[in-house]
Amino acid sequence: MTTDAELIRRYQQGDGKAFHVLVTRYQRQLASYLRRMVDDASAADDLFQETFYKVIKSLPRYQEQGTFSGWLFGIANRLAIDYLRKHKRQTKIMKPVSQDNSGMLSPDILDPHAPSPEEDVKQRELKKYLKKAIKRLPAEQRQVLLLREHSGLSFKEIAAMLDCPLNTVLGRMRYALLNLRKMATNDFGELDNVL
Repeated sequence: MTTDAELIRRYQQGDGKAFHVLVTRYQRQLASYLRRMVDDASAADDLFQETFYKVIKSLPRYQEQGTFSGWLFGIANRLAIDYLRKHKRQTKIMKPVSQDNSGMLSPDILDPHAPSPEEDVKQRELKKYLKKAIKRLPAEQRQVLLLREHSGLSFKEIAAMLDCPLNTVLGRMRYALLNLRKMATNDFGELDNVL
């Protein structure tokens, strides 16, 4: 597989197909991140287009100082934050729900191989529930959780992108997981019953 750096170099030398490969490589992750971040499919599509418009304008002068995906998601993240500020959709910061270090409630921990019909329904319901619960997280926690889930960036890269300390990013992730766990416990009772 051709690296991002090689595709960028080829694009800078006039190969338009190289840019198409970059778009194809990241379009699904980026579109998913933006949709979940702004919670508006139409706005997310506009932000997706605006992100790649900014990439096209900047790519001729691009010099790799980190990963291309980090740079790309950084652009998208700034646009999403600007959109949220403009539309006043950010939620207030919640206080931490607990100090215990519980595991994450995630549809990924369920076995995707040949589930029974009952388990399949349970998985789909859990995924729907998690999407709604993630929307209820404070903006800073939701941002870190979605960047980690959709961009494939490390916490260190996310910290650099957000221009905040690594411990802050790790704390936001931790509180996001704790808050999701608390929401699920409140809505379903003991989590063993859900899983």
